[in-house]
Amino acid sequence: MINERTVVFTVNGVRLHSAYNPQAEAERFVSSLEAPFLPKAVIVTEPALSYIAEPLKKRFPGIPVCAIRYSESFKDVDSYFTQVFYGKEKSLAEELFSYFGEETLSASLFVSWQPSAKAFPKEDENVWEEIKKAVLKSRDVLATRTYFSKRWAKNAVRFCALIKTQAFPQKTDSPVIICASGPSLTPSLPLIKKNRNRAIVLALSSAVSPLKKEGIVPDMILSTDGGYWAKAHLRECHFAFREVPLALSAESACPSKLLLEHAVVPLSYGDGISESLIKESGIKALHAERNGTVSGTAACLALKLSTGPIFFCGLDLSPSSGKVHAEPNQNENRDSLRDMKLCTKETRLTPSHFASPSLDLYASWFRSRNFNGRIFRLSLGSKYKNSFPNIPDVDWNFFEKTCTAPVKPLAFSFTGSEKENTNRIKDLEQILDDHRADPVWQKDAFPALCILRERSISGEQKAQYESQINKESEKLNGELKALLAGGHP
Repeated sequence: MINERTVVFTVNGVRLHSAYNPQAEAERFVSSLEAPFLPKAVIVTEPALSYIAEPLKKRFPGIPVCAIRYSESFKDVDSYFTQVFYGKEKSLAEELFSYFGEETLSASLFVSWQPSAKAFPKEDENVWEEIKKAVLKSRDVLATRTYFSKRWAKNAVRFCALIKTQAFPQKTDSPVIICASGPSLTPSLPLIKKNRNRAIVLALSSAVSPLKKEGIVPDMILSTDGGYWAKAHLRECHFAFREVPLALSAESACPSKLLLEHAVVPLSYGDGISESLIKESGIKALHAERNGTVSGTAACLALKLSTGPIFFCGLDLSPSSGKVHAEPNQNENRDSLRDMKLCTKETRLTPSHFASPSLDLYASWFRSRNFNGRIFRLSLGSKYKNSFPNIPDVDWNFFEKTCTAPVKPLAFSFTGSEKENTNRIKDLEQILDDHRADPVWQKDAFPALCILRERSISGEQKAQYESQINKESEKLNGELKALLAGGHP
């Protein structure tokens, strides 16, 4: 194991290992662990001299065994683990989620080495709070995927069937302003208009209406939201910005008319059903990073698109005591129609005044990323309620001193679809048949069921999940083909 000699390590008067036989102590501890499922990873908190590593590997062969350290005193024995986390420079929750992903985290076994928990009480409390955040995030992401997976698949089929003109932005060295739709966007709108010739403007779909009202034409509009509510924002593009390309993932909810008549920048995440459909349909796509918030995808896209500085306007990502979004906002316009004396606007908006798990997740992503000093948060001198260590908050004086020269509009190359609509639909029907029992498609469409199948120890239980997944796959295949049968899905 580590050393033939017994090493005794004491912290704050607490012995981290047996003074007589630490190997046997570790083996007894591992044999006593309850594991009602087959884990995809085992993660132990502060295993100190790592006597526990080998027993864990024997009990869970072929499964990654990782550690979370409370102290750097044990670095010499980190090599006994697949991966070791310290979580000092970044949020540990984000590090865990980034490394494992929601599927592995949801099927991981977390183990606490109790002597270390007693020796490092504060560190132990903090680490387990971060573990809780990571597991809750993985649960929420899986719940979102499970809820939306069928809708995303249908959106992707429509996307591949209807898209006509593809646009591809050319790289630039110009500054970029990304317009999100937080309340802080509103006071900056006149200054965006004033300085329109000093930067390329990338608008999130929810910021389209405020830009339209101010008479600001963006260079590109981005939407990645698969929910039906995203369509309301995009409909404005058809009336106000018909010549502006739309950057869309195949999973995005988009009115059919826009797919048929607008130039579209196809975005691909490189995984799942949408990736197969895009590739096998012969559609070229720009790689994008999948993210819980479209702002995160926009940040990564802008960094690839331009070598210049990136400025965010409206990136609040915090509760608001006033307006929730920059206005006008299409969803606010719709929701306000239901306001009445017994159910007032104030009652409807009250939840947005308090902390939100979704906003916390989005904000934690921005806090955890290193943007190499290239992204700034721009506002009209007002202070944000939160801060991002790697994104400096700047005002318009900073922008005007930094971006002095006029820039050219964002340039695009365009290609058209070579196949008639009927031929594309036939091709898509064949693609659907080819993948009806594809494990990759099944996992993308039914993530929760597939994880339950993988976690199952009982052969009978595993077979039950297998049967359920196959039935759901056949049902989804039928729904997708019925969508195509309409001709204009």
